[in-house]
Amino acid sequence: MIASERDAQTQKVESSAEVTLSLPFIPAWLDDYGLNPPEFRVYAHIARRAGKTGKCWESVVNIAKACRLCRNLTLKALHSLTEKYRLLIRNKREGETYEYSLAPQSEWAPPVPPEDRCLSRTKREKAPTDPSLQGTGSDTLEEHQPVAGEDTKVIQFKEYQERQQQDNVVVPIDFEKLSIWRRNQDATRYCQIPPIYDEATGVEVQQQMDTEGITAQKVVSRAIALSKVPRLLLEIMASVGEKLVNVCKSLEEGLQKPNNQKQTQKIDTTKPSSVPETDSIPEHEFQHLKEQGIYLNRAVADKLWLKHSSEFADAIAYVLSKDKVKDKAAYFRKCLEQGWLKDSKSQRRDPYELNEEQKQWYEWASSCGLCDGRPIRHCCLMNGEVAIVVFEPELKCHTPMPLSRAMQKYPYLQLEGV
Repeated sequence: MIASERDAQTQKVESSAEVTLSLPFIPAWLDDYGLNPPEFRVYAHIARRAGKTGKCWESVVNIAKACRLCRNLTLKALHSLTEKYRLLIRNKREGETYEYSLAPQSEWAPPVPPEDRCLSRTKREKAPTDPSLQGTGSDTLEEHQPVAGEDTKVIQFKEYQERQQQDNVVVPIDFEKLSIWRRNQDATRYCQIPPIYDEATGVEVQQQMDTEGITAQKVVSRAIALSKVPRLLLEIMASVGEKLVNVCKSLEEGLQKPNNQKQTQKIDTTKPSSVPETDSIPEHEFQHLKEQGIYLNRAVADKLWLKHSSEFADAIAYVLSKDKVKDKAAYFRKCLEQGWLKDSKSQRRDPYELNEEQKQWYEWASSCGLCDGRPIRHCCLMNGEVAIVVFEPELKCHTPMPLSRAMQKYPYLQLEGV
């Protein structure tokens, strides 16, 4: 009895284990989509990790490690599963890994038929082959059987040339745009050059490979680099020619200027000099300097008058405005030579000088307790304007602000109403 009970229990456990193991987590109708091995591995891993919740938060690195794939191939498989087949739903989360969930079958993309998946790269239907040829020749040949060791594409090309020579008619061919790029399984691409049927070119390539010990790829890259040399030489010569033209123009302009100056000098010498020379200072200006207490030497006065004749009146007024100057002659000379008049013109007015309206407002604000009543000279400057300390009733604190801003914020009527 005990043995029979034990056998029954073991049978129940085995049956339950078989039931749990027989539960498939990959649908059978998924075979219609023709997934490649990396895509199937990634889908199976996400379906196993999702479990009952139906969501997987694993990173791409961990998925690639579990499926024994590289990171780029895993990303490509995830992209095709989410965008192309729509078997998975991707939820992007900021600062965290993406969340993948299994999409319901109603949202899957329609499967591609097997015959469409097996189409060639050019997507052209091929004529049925003759079983007697056993796949050794071309599908388009009907009259002759291909010679052993000869490329079928060469035969097609030769027949096409013969047909064109006989008919002398341009035959349109429905070929797609040719491309030399090919793709690897890891999403990388490489360049494949079509075969060259020119015997002289092939002999030259082989000779360079044998003599120099380089590969065919190196021969092609070197030929491309050398083909760009004439264009570079033409560009260099064009730039050099432009520079030479500019130099010639500048030389011509430089030679023309002295000739023009000589001509103007000749014209000036021929004209009668009606205006007297003004190289020396006039007598009344020299006497005016002495009257103002500026005693200069005649030669020095002549030099200053020659260079700064238009600034004499302003310089005299500037020197007289300085009461504490002892040597007025030296001060007058430095004022003209060092350009003090230009600096004095650029000076702005004193920011602490208030107009009548500002003075009345400041006195009235000080009497009302809005300002602390300190002298204006003791206030600081804010953006080139006097800043006063204002007591704001709303905030119940003292705040520094420009005088114009305070007058605009607290006018007379508002203060009287408060």
